[in-house]
Amino acid sequence: MTVASKDEASSERSEINEIPRDPSTRVVNRTRFEQFCINITNEKLQQQFNRHVLKMEQEEYEKEQINWSYIEFIDNQDILNLIEKKPSGIIALLDEAW
Repeated sequence: MTVASKDEASSERSEINEIPRDPSTRVVNRTRFEQFCINITNEKLQQQFNRHVLKMEQEEYEKEQINWSYIEFIDNQDILNLIEKKPSGIIALLDEAW
């Protein structure tokens, strides 16, 4: 039987619980999550813009036979599915991990 020193036991507990020793690390992790949330919001806003301003307006132009140049845009639904889709999306996995 091996007896661990107080420092070793403390270090092991810290690693097991994944508690950072440096308080600034928690701030960085929180900031990263906040940035992730901002990025999700930006992707959703971009999708809303693409659907309503580009896609729907272009469909309306076609119906009214207006002469115009088609605007190509990237549909970011795949990105939103990666983030939001249940049960395999990033948010669902984060929720499960908590």
